[in-house]
Amino acid sequence: MADPISILGTAGAVVGIVDLLAKTIRRVSELRAQWKIVDAVVATFELQLIALNTALTQIKEWTNTNTDDPHYQLSIDLDHCLSHCQLLVGIISTEIETLTAAEGDQSIASKICFLFRTQGIAEVQKMIDHVTGALTLLLTACNRFVVFPTLVLQHRMSHY
Repeated sequence: MADPISILGTAGAVVGIVDLLAKTIRRVSELRAQWKIVDAVVATFELQLIALNTALTQIKEWTNTNTDDPHYQLSIDLDHCLSHCQLLVGIISTEIETLTAAEGDQSIASKICFLFRTQGIAEVQKMIDHVTGALTLLLTACNRFVVFPTLVLQHRMSHY
């Protein structure tokens, strides 16, 4: 089982990632509106960030409400996934802030469209999908460790 310190560390890491991701999503949305970018690739990227944020928020809620210790392997896997997620969100945030710094340059609107069409953004989008999928699977596994024993206990009690 995971120790309480590890669970608190995981919860803290999730909060930090969610905060940074929320700022990044807001900034992408602002840039899109400001430059009147109507581009499916940019909109899809924004939606992927929102999906990742939702998965992380669910992980945060799970760590806040789960009173039982998760299986140690789940805790290790979750920490590993969160480390990768933190790195990915940091890279995305840095790229968006770089665009924000050059905001006064009108040609930056064309640069952002170019950026989102490059191979690099395609790779980032794949990574976001993979991380979101991994977080979803981990959350499902975590919920199984919480819900399944409760169902077994309820089943046993109903047969007495």
